[in-house]
Amino acid sequence: MAQNINTVLGVTPKKRGRPKGSGAAKGPIRKASEAAAKAEAMVGGAWAKTGPMAAPEPQRAPAFGANQPDVSTVCQWAKRIRLKTEEVDKVKLAMKAARGALRDERKLAQADGMVMGELDEAIEALRTEHVDLLAREERRRFYFAALGLPIVELGASVSETLTPGSDADRWFKRGDQAGRLGEKRDIPDGCPGEHVQDFLRGWEAGQDLLMRALPLTRGAYDPAASDAAEPVAEEEVPGIASRSASTLVLNEAAFIVGTDIMDANLKTMHALAVALVPMHERVIALFGTKRRPIKEPDDTMPGGFYIDTGEPDVPLSDAESASAAISDPMLLN
Repeated sequence: MAQNINTVLGVTPKKRGRPKGSGAAKGPIRKASEAAAKAEAMVGGAWAKTGPMAAPEPQRAPAFGANQPDVSTVCQWAKRIRLKTEEVDKVKLAMKAARGALRDERKLAQADGMVMGELDEAIEALRTEHVDLLAREERRRFYFAALGLPIVELGASVSETLTPGSDADRWFKRGDQAGRLGEKRDIPDGCPGEHVQDFLRGWEAGQDLLMRALPLTRGAYDPAASDAAEPVAEEEVPGIASRSASTLVLNEAAFIVGTDIMDANLKTMHALAVALVPMHERVIALFGTKRRPIKEPDDTMPGGFYIDTGEPDVPLSDAESASAAISDPMLLN
């Protein structure tokens, strides 16, 4: 029988495996104990600083001279505001749906032949007291009459009220309306050549009513009627910069809003200021640092005075620097 080679050679073989008692076990038991030791060390260190019953310090927003809300406050207000925002969004959505439904209704009404602007006016009148409706109607009729617009009488048809007459009459009325409104003396587009003079005659009639027929303004055009003109208190006239026995100085407030100094004339002047023009030898428009005569003595002009009436055939006076041109002490006020 064969013998072990180590026995023959007298060599003691080394045993396999871990020698007994060579160290502590490194299995699951040791890992658990190490984790427990670490946890105990961490907790023990924290407790050593704060004590076993102390709560952790709450986190706060950095303060920039204001407040320091903590996390719970931020969350609370974020939730409340978010809920209200959702409510507002729901209302907006409902309003959007309601507006869409209203647009659809208005389109259906328009398709059924309704004139929506007039229907809206009638619906608004339903919510107005009858006394206010009557007062508003009286004002409307007065405004329409002043502007030369047709007025539909109760009980009369529109065709009876808007009797067209001849084409010449229609263009005369259109010119009359433009003259009353102080529009430029320009021929409107579409006016036939044979009715240009009808329009111009109407425009002159409207201007005559606007500037001559009123007691406050007729004296500026008719010297004979100047004595019969009603007196105007100075405090009632807008835009008087200064006034003496011979000179009247007017600023921008005496003219239509947006009037340039080169367009300052009797047409763009306030009616109360026009009534003062015949009472002075000189009328000056003073806009900022610019001055320009509207009326001044001139032997070459009719009546011995230059007056800028605003008509196309009236020459324009020059605008000058107020600081260099003023010689009347009244103009310095």
